[in-house]
Amino acid sequence: VTVSLAIASNGTELKPFVIFKETSNGRVSREFARQMNPYPDGLVYGTTTNAWMTNAMMERWIDDVLLPFADSIDRNNTCLVLDSFQVHTNEATRYRLSSERISVIYIPGGLTGELQPLDVGINGPFKHYLRQNFIEQVELGRLTASEKRISSAHTIHRCWESINRDSIIN
Repeated sequence: VTVSLAIASNGTELKPFVIFKETSNGRVSREFARQMNPYPDGLVYGTTTNAWMTNAMMERWIDDVLLPFADSIDRNNTCLVLDSFQVHTNEATRYRLSSERISVIYIPGGLTGELQPLDVGINGPFKHYLRQNFIEQVELGRLTASEKRISSAHTIHRCWESINRDSIIN
């Protein structure tokens, strides 16, 4: 699983983007489409063959996470801070963000931990909450793959809600 997190300087938490591993249009995608979808609201879901952020997933993240937030504020005053991951810096992503009137600042390679606010103050507590929650879930070994995904999604949602506005602003 990959979880892509984003915050705003005003303390807003954008929806986490959760990427599960699967082949295209496989079992997980069908789970998302069920009428009685067991996955929590408040997260955005995608799938790739290796559960990594890809160019296609970056496009989905822009469409389903970033733009709804940017549309809720003044998009012309939106500036996105990204690390130098290839998916963030490729021409298609740069063009797309520019065409959506989103300014971007790229953190030079090797300096993400020093300069990117999310890495400095949010990812650490989020990962701590995840570890604590997964340690407490002793029954995970007895769950099916589907149940593990659903449990993981609920845990991610709960942990993201544990990050408070004051921490984000700080």
